[in-house]
Amino acid sequence: MASAVRAEQLHPEEVACLVGGPRRVAEVAVAALSRAGVVRVSRNGVVSAVSGGGARTGPQAAVLARSGQALGDVVVGVAAGDEARSVRPELVRRGLMRTPGRQRALFWARPLVFLVVVLAAVCAFALELLVPVALAVLALGVVLNVVLALRQGPLTGAGKRVLRQARQVPAGLPDGPERIVAARGLLGRHDRKRAHDLVGVPAGAVKSLTRSGRPPSSRRADSSSGGASCSSGCGGGFSSDGGSGGGSCGSGDSGGGGGCGGGGGD
Repeated sequence: MASAVRAEQLHPEEVACLVGGPRRVAEVAVAALSRAGVVRVSRNGVVSAVSGGGARTGPQAAVLARSGQALGDVVVGVAAGDEARSVRPELVRRGLMRTPGRQRALFWARPLVFLVVVLAAVCAFALELLVPVALAVLALGVVLNVVLALRQGPLTGAGKRVLRQARQVPAGLPDGPERIVAARGLLGRHDRKRAHDLVGVPAGAVKSLTRSGRPPSSRRADSSSGGASCSSGCGGGFSSDGGSGGGSCGSGDSGGGGGCGGGGGD
């Protein structure tokens, strides 16, 4: 059940999808491979596969397939592929994100409800019904619009709760650095430390991220209920032990730009 899902139960790539969408998923894949020594990112930003290493998820495999490219190009290319976009369906299944169809339905429901309520109120006045009846109808319309407004965006209520949890990454987690990148991005900070330093990506390399377009900011993502939306797709998948790990991201700011599911991390 969605109510039982906690941030620490999600794979870092799933957290990334909630916070910053497919692009953040791509950054986490690079971070995990760099920490594992499967890829090496040079100071000038070239991502190179190291012989003997392998991918454990679809997005990681997509990163390895782009060996020899600049970090910014790798992130953009992986984010545009099915592997990064395949993370969203599992989050939808867990009740943390809405389907695109559901989002569209909620978007159009507000103006339709408003129109129906206004017409009903006008008819009440025209038919000389009691003014309190017309006012009650208008009040009901306002309440319904507020409720629908709160339900808009890619994340469900449970997804927003998990997103808030994802901001605190307890110390000592084996995949803590990847979770920090998931919540803040490679350009972000955590406890005054740069996220890219925690995963072995040189400062010079992340400059290619700004040249290729900065990732969505968590502030922007949070304002839309978290995460830039990860579109549905096929491929990807996590290793059997990939879902363990902990919490969320602390203070920090990537200054970038939000989530698979609509959110964006700093």
